Amino acid sequence: MTTALLALGLSGLAAIGTSAGQSGPAPALTIVDPAPGRYISGLQTLRVRLQPEGLAILRLTFAADGDPVCTRQAPPWECEWDAGQDVLAHSIRAVAVLADGSRLVDSVRTEAAGFAPSVAVDVVQVPATVTDGNRLVKGLAPKDFRIYENDRPQEISHFIGADAERELVVAVDMSGSMGPAMTTCRSDRASWAVAPSRNSPPPEL
Repeated sequence: MTTALLALGLSGLAAIGTSAGQSGPAPALTIVDPAPGRYISGLQTLRVRLQPEGLAILRLTFAADGDPVCTRQAPPWECEWDAGQDVLAHSIRAVAVLADGSRLVDSVRTEAAGFAPSVAVDVVQVPATVTDGNRLVKGLAPKDFRIYENDRPQEISHFIGADAERELVVAVDMSGSMGPAMTTCRSDRASWAVAPSRNSPPPEL
């Protein structure tokens, strides 16, 4: 009798253990975008994966660098966020509140660029074309232009107008394969000069 009861008890424990093993995986929250260690800038999509599928979620909240970004109460579990122009390190955090009141939390950290994506310049070239209808306006001087950067006037240190002299450099292949064409090149050399002055000698080959 004792042996039978013991066997029955062991059988009951085995049944309970099997039932518990079939309860499924524990709920989990994972940030999939951005991935840890990524370099990001500009508009980004914050995205998470919730397991198992069909998990009852009351709300999901995203935060970046400690500031709230958005809250979602239904799929898709994602949110748009502007990371800014510079490649800086950011801390992304997601918190999901389940129907039973428990919470799932995950966080990732992106990396900052190891270089400064900028360069200092002393002079910036600003091409400008002025027209009056279909007619090109010539004879303009630096005093006729105003240049601003971020609403601040800038000095015009160099100015090249439409009437300024230009230099034209023509390179000719002098290899053996050009032998038959050299006669034509020499005879046409005068046409390569653009508006030559009276004192300018013709180009030489």
